[in-house]
Amino acid sequence: MTSATPPRASALCTGGPDDSFLSHLRPLFVRAQEVAILAAFVQQRGVMALERLVLDAAQRGARVRLVTGDYLHITQREALESLLGWSTHEAEAGSTYRAPEVRVVTSASLPTASKSFHPKAWIFVGPDADAAFVGSSNVSLAALYDGIEWNLRVDRDRDPGAFARVLEAFERTWAVAR
Repeated sequence: MTSATPPRASALCTGGPDDSFLSHLRPLFVRAQEVAILAAFVQQRGVMALERLVLDAAQRGARVRLVTGDYLHITQREALESLLGWSTHEAEAGSTYRAPEVRVVTSASLPTASKSFHPKAWIFVGPDADAAFVGSSNVSLAALYDGIEWNLRVDRDRDPGAFARVLEAFERTWAVAR
């Protein structure tokens, strides 16, 4: 797949410079009414790469939620501070700004004995935007731009059961995060 190929042409994004994950996410961010991101870790450069997309969605009134974790201590403090800054971002005149919500899953809060937290899901709900990606991309610059990261797209209209399971799994995680 080349960068000129429309993202919906394939259900699998393989990453790298010719199939960046961000090229699949951009059109969904633009029209989603709800965005839910589940990433085992966040890094500052990845947060900065997403910032304009997230804040534009928030200015439109979209609900944006992000859950990350402390697994293996990879999440960067600066990245969390930036995410929390999104919630205090000022609304533009005439916008319907809805502050992005951020929660963190700590190893101690996990309901399993393993204490491993390594999921990744990107969920978009809205007109022509009911899609989820499940795969290997966290919120990092490499994952979004040129890293070899595989993410499988699930569209609600093509597989409503799988889409519902991804959404339900996110909601369960959101409920245990703080």
